[in-house]
Amino acid sequence: MSIRVVIAESRATPRAALSLLLATDPGIEVVGSAAGGEEAVTLAGETSPHITLLEVRLPAAASLDAVSRITSRPGPHRTRVLAYSTHPEHEDELLLPVLTAGASGFLTMDTEPRAVLAAIRAVVRGDSWLEPQHTRRLINEYVAGTGAAPAGVGPRVPLPPQLSIREREVTALIGRGCTNTEIAEHLCLSPLTAKKYVSRLMAKLGARDRVQLALIAARSLTSLDEPAAQRMCDSR
Repeated sequence: MSIRVVIAESRATPRAALSLLLATDPGIEVVGSAAGGEEAVTLAGETSPHITLLEVRLPAAASLDAVSRITSRPGPHRTRVLAYSTHPEHEDELLLPVLTAGASGFLTMDTEPRAVLAAIRAVVRGDSWLEPQHTRRLINEYVAGTGAAPAGVGPRVPLPPQLSIREREVTALIGRGCTNTEIAEHLCLSPLTAKKYVSRLMAKLGARDRVQLALIAARSLTSLDEPAAQRMCDSR
């Protein structure tokens, strides 16, 4: 089954370029394109895509509203949002609000074409997708306690005592930005087992998706083996 994608980009030329890029992957089908957030919300309701690839820009209110409405749309099929920005000077101020609004990943203008395709597949699988510099920024901000916690994450608190030792190890790796594959490699698990641990932790910690789980884990790193987690995943 093809991955159904809606492209939401305000400019016609980049919108066409993204369509051509996605067309190179036979497993991806572009089912609609929108010139803005409101149109993207409408298309998501009409076409039920797996992914909305959505441009975010300042002022951000309209983009954030679109992300929230697309990801919270009622129905049996959830559409995930993979956000991107073409303005590197605004990435820092857009990153956290976009993730808090419900996006499952964030791309930049420097993201390579093959990475865009990989990001789409990762988000469809239920993973998050952040560029390494964004992962480090979020983690450093939350571990240091300098950032305002996004809705649903709350202040830094110890993890629930009922988590097993293995679950705490997985949490530490998630908090350092590791993917399921990296978790499996570091803990000598199968990829399927690593994915099951992540799903179990999402349920136990009340995370709506992988991005929120990573933020919760990052804020709890002081109660874990933070140096070990950092050594394991800082090589990304």
